[in-house]
Amino acid sequence: MGWMYVVHNFEFLSDQHGVLGIRGLTASILIRAASIIYQQAPCFGQHHLPDFQQLQRTLM
Repeated sequence: MGWMYVVHNFEFLSDQHGVLGIRGLTASILIRAASIIYQQAPCFGQHHLPDFQQLQRTLM
């Protein structure tokens, strides 16, 4: 349908488990927590975040 959306995908190097993938909802929760802790938005992706209100109106 031509919709574009952001899915964050991070890799975390663990001493015990090697490289772990952190993505989707978990990544979004961690970004939000870091934004609250550091009291600033992340420096990446701010220009490409989708308008979820428009998506909701379209789906209804």
